[in-house]
Amino acid sequence: MPAVTQTTKTAAVVNQPPKTAQAQTPLKVKRRDLLTRLGISSLGLSDKETIEQSNCVVFHADGHLYTFNDEVMTKVPAWPGMQTCAVDGGVLTKMLAKLPDEEVTIRFRASEIAIQGNGREFTVGSVSEIALPFAQVPQRKARPESLPEAMLLHLLSAARHCGTDDTQPMTTCVQVSPDCCEAADGLRMYRADCK
Repeated sequence: MPAVTQTTKTAAVVNQPPKTAQAQTPLKVKRRDLLTRLGISSLGLSDKETIEQSNCVVFHADGHLYTFNDEVMTKVPAWPGMQTCAVDGGVLTKMLAKLPDEEVTIRFRASEIAIQGNGREFTVGSVSEIALPFAQVPQRKARPESLPEAMLLHLLSAARHCGTDDTQPMTTCVQVSPDCCEAADGLRMYRADCK
């Protein structure tokens, strides 16, 4: 195909990552590691498509997996060298769980992702145009590097006053509010002002 035709096709496509003339390098990953990352990403998936692609996992070129269901967004570190595309997360997880191999190879193709083990391969349809608005989700506010030392001492003391009886879960917790830190085990109570 002449280079002029490729340039014309690429210019006509909107909101897609630039395609290279070379084939995408396949990624070799541990199957269990991929399943773990997909499991974490599943927190942001919805069974029904509440917004467009809310049942999809986005493999992004920045090396992360994204999901967003209009309430929960996940951003899971993955592998560099991925091609940006959206894939049905439920289908991908089910098919990947059926492979018995320790290591799998991921190939990003034009309209699908191919996962190959030893002698087995399956493909899942993918979409290269991402409709999820995860870029518009507000960034998390910066947190202080650590808590003040006085607060750490109060938390440690409160933790020592917690109960260990799992049948009474209220006695195994430390309650922290802007005003105080408190804990009780049913016999004794600890309370410290945190101002």
